[in-house]
Amino acid sequence: MKQLFLRVLKFICSSLLSFVIDITLYRLLLAPFGDVLANICARVISASFNFTVNRRVVFKGDEDTLPAVIKYVSLAACVLLVDTLLLHYLFIGAFHMGEDNLLAKVLTEITVFLINFPIQNKFVYRKRRKS
Repeated sequence: MKQLFLRVLKFICSSLLSFVIDITLYRLLLAPFGDVLANICARVISASFNFTVNRRVVFKGDEDTLPAVIKYVSLAACVLLVDTLLLHYLFIGAFHMGEDNLLAKVLTEITVFLINFPIQNKFVYRKRRKS
């Protein structure tokens, strides 16, 4: 139980650092590129950071790098799609948050965060079984 709590705490810290990178880049890129492209660029850079920290520090996966990268990229692509759709169509469009893209981005990130830990813990950073 203690290990799980520590893993969740590390995941939260990793996610917060990734979020800071993501939100900072999003804000810097928003004016020149618009919300969709700014979101995609920020996500790619923050996801690269997140993969490295989660693999080495949070989950300490011992699986070969390539399979872990493929699973992470697959998850990240799904998350990017959900993230972009939530941000652009739900929060900015349906809830009319166009004047406050930052609030929409924060709400989107919280939503996506809640589904990421269990998926990464069970499928992305699996430990090899000892024979």
